[in-house]
Amino acid sequence: MTLTGSINLTKIKKAIEEGQISVFKTESGQLLANIAVFVNDTPDQYGNDASIKAQPIKDKTDHKIYIGNLKKKANAVVEAGEEQGIADDLPF
Repeated sequence: MTLTGSINLTKIKKAIEEGQISVFKTESGQLLANIAVFVNDTPDQYGNDASIKAQPIKDKTDHKIYIGNLKKKANAVVEAGEEQGIADDLPF
C-alpha cells in the first residue's frame, strides 16, 4: 500500500522559527525534524487515511502540530476488484 499526500512547509517554517518543533543537524549538515505518522482506522471527514505530526519541543508547547495528511493511492482496477471479492477469471 502506498500513501500519498502533502506537508505544509509554511506551517513547518513558522513552527521552527517560533521554537515549537524539535530540529537537529546531522553530521553532514542536513537539518531534520522528527515526525510521527498516525494511520486512521477509517478515513477522516476529508478522506485522509493518515496524518503527519511534528515532534514538538518539550515544555514549549502542549498542542499537537499537524503538518500534513496522507491518502491511500488508488490501486489498479484488478487489485481493487480482488479486494472486493470479485472473481478474476475474466478472459482478458
